[in-house]
Amino acid sequence: MNNNEIYFKWELSWVLVPLFGYLYFFKPDTKPALLKIIIIIAILGIWNTIILRDKIFESKYGIITFWLTIIFHAFLLLGLLDLKQYGFINTYSIILFIIGLIILYVLPWWPYALSRINMIVLSIIIYIFLISLNYILNI
Repeated sequence: MNNNEIYFKWELSWVLVPLFGYLYFFKPDTKPALLKIIIIIAILGIWNTIILRDKIFESKYGIITFWLTIIFHAFLLLGLLDLKQYGFINTYSIILFIIGLIILYVLPWWPYALSRINMIVLSIIIYIFLISLNYILNI
């Protein structure tokens, strides 16, 4: 890698984190649909960034890129504060989740350290965990 570059491999988070973050925090009517999706993106994005730490650090602005990536993904975890209120199962959330799984499955390039199958399986596990946690919080 050229030391003048930032670490950038066309990860979906470069678009999804700002887009979903904006929609979630500034358009409150999107919260029920996006809540579980942004938490999944946050967890998997942070995990992937940690796995790629050494490669990211090889770039000229690697340390800054690494920490900003962690911070921006972690920002989405603020959605956990709304889990009790907005974490219920709803049609829009399920549809977005299925679309997300399909995108992960058919994405023509793969910029992540986690394998495609691991990313899909972990997404499903986190989604089910969040639904279960919402149920427990609302008992």
